[in-house]
Amino acid sequence: MYFLLGGFALVAATFPREQPQGYIGAMHRLAELPLGGVMLVALLAGLVAFSAWKLIQAAFDPEHGGVRFCLKRLLARLGYLGSAVIQSALIGGAAWRLFMARGDTNRGRTTAQWITWAMQQPFGRWAVASIGIGIAVFGLFQIYRAATVSIGKRIGLSGGERHQLLVAVSLFGVLTRGVVFGLIGVLLVFTAWRFRAERAQGLVAALYALREQSDGPWLLGVVAFGLMAYGVFQFAKARYRLI
Repeated sequence: MYFLLGGFALVAATFPREQPQGYIGAMHRLAELPLGGVMLVALLAGLVAFSAWKLIQAAFDPEHGGVRFCLKRLLARLGYLGSAVIQSALIGGAAWRLFMARGDTNRGRTTAQWITWAMQQPFGRWAVASIGIGIAVFGLFQIYRAATVSIGKRIGLSGGERHQLLVAVSLFGVLTRGVVFGLIGVLLVFTAWRFRAERAQGLVAALYALREQSDGPWLLGVVAFGLMAYGVFQFAKARYRLI
C-alpha cells in the first residue's frame, strides 16, 4: 500500500498536472491500470490478512506471551485495535471500488463529507479537534520511537553491518510516516478551528500542503520516497521478524 501511495506522490511531484492520492484514491487509480482489478483483489486480500493479524495482536498479544495487567501492553493492544479499524476502513473502500463503484470518479470527497457531518453535531468540532490532536501525537510518537528504539530490533535483525542499508531505509520510512501523520493531525485541528471541511482530506491534504510550498515538488518527492521506504520497512518485518 505504501509503495502505491509513494509512487503516486512521486508522479504528482514530477508532473504538476497529476494530483496526489490518498488511500482510497490510490485504489481508484490502481483499478484503472491494466490488470488493475487483479492487483486490487491482491491488495484487498493483503489488507484482510493484515487486519486479522492486528486483531490477533489486540486480543492475544502473542509476541509478548499474552502479558496481562501491564499498562504498556494494554496501550499497545489498543493501538493494534485502532490499526485493525483503520485497515477495515481501507478494506471497505477497496471492496466498494471493486464491486460497487466501478467508473465512479468522485474521489477524495468522502472524508470531507464525514468531517462536515461530524462538526455539525453537538461538540463535533471539539471531537474533530481531539482526533486531530491524537493523530498528531501519534505522528510525534512514531518519530520519537524511531529515534529511541532500534529499527533493527523492530525488524528482527540481530545487528551487524550486513543489513545497515535496510535499517537506514526503514528508519527514513518510519520518520517520514511520523511527519506525515503529524501534518494530517495539524490540518485536522485547523479544519475544526476554521470549520473548513474542504481541508479535511487526510493524507491527500497533507500531500497537497507540501506541494504548495515554495520547494513543494522537492518536498513531495522526498515524502514520496519516504512512503516507499516505509513499504520497505513493512516488507523487512514480514521477512525477518519472528512471530
